[in-house]
Amino acid sequence: MKNKILGTTLIIALTAFASLACVGGGSIAVTEDGTLTYPDGSKYTGQVKGGKAHGDGTKIWSNGRKYVGQWKDDKRNGDGTLTWPDGEKYEGQWKDDKRHGTGTLFWPPKKEYVKYVGQWEEDKRTGKGTLTYSDGKKYAGQVKDSKPHGEGTMSCDLKFNRTGFSEWEYAGQWKDGKRNGSGTESGAGSDGDSGVSSWEYKGQWKDDEYHGQGTLTQSNETWQGKYVGQFRNGKKHGTGTLNESGLDYNSKYAGLFKDDKWIDGTYTWSSDDGDSGKYIGRFKDGKYHGTGTLYDANGKIVQKGLFKDGEFIGK
Repeated sequence: MKNKILGTTLIIALTAFASLACVGGGSIAVTEDGTLTYPDGSKYTGQVKGGKAHGDGTKIWSNGRKYVGQWKDDKRNGDGTLTWPDGEKYEGQWKDDKRHGTGTLFWPPKKEYVKYVGQWEEDKRTGKGTLTYSDGKKYAGQVKDSKPHGEGTMSCDLKFNRTGFSEWEYAGQWKDGKRNGSGTESGAGSDGDSGVSSWEYKGQWKDDEYHGQGTLTQSNETWQGKYVGQFRNGKKHGTGTLNESGLDYNSKYAGLFKDDKWIDGTYTWSSDDGDSGKYIGRFKDGKYHGTGTLYDANGKIVQKGLFKDGEFIGK
């Protein structure tokens, strides 16, 4: 009789142990209908194997997050949807509790982004994908650690605050979310300040700025200009050539630039009214300044010596 009582006690103890799974020092309570209650207050309802979420099921966390999808060994694996209390939502593939594979992430209103569709790796947007911004921009291309990285195109057909242009596109190389390497940027519209209505830049970039060798073409209804040369931090800097033309004139400057300004070079011009000539020398704020030589249309020297603020002051 004594042995029979001991055996019954042992069976009861084993049954109780089978309904608990140890996690981080706490235990998961398993009910007969397949509901798991975790130490942190979250609850799972669905298929269970060995006291763990396994198969299809739903888990709701105490902070309001909710996951509906596939599980393996108590971790999200396969296809599933995770929603946050603020409205953020991810739909796609999972591996060991991390977003991994292909998936779509939706952000709630008033965030920088609206939607990302593409590849994921270790819970980060990595691979190829399309990212839509709340200000109207859209990026399609390679992504690394949740940022544009590699080859990709960003465009905007609404007003974009970089210059105020209504149409804008960049196609080229990226690094850590910024334009780096070689690429082409173009836009059209009106910025209301410079009078430029369209532009295109082809060349080198560094941290979202023109930097290195490049070609910049700009125009509006009455004027067009083309610069070929060196840039630094978004400005013409180094050696280069600038050609400009208007309704009744043409001009060319070839030489040294510094922060978008002419420094030392050759300036030639011609107009429909017969005014033409050439100046070789130093400049300051767009005017002849320093030593230089001024020629007429026939190549004859008109003035040679020292200039100041566009005026000849002597030899």
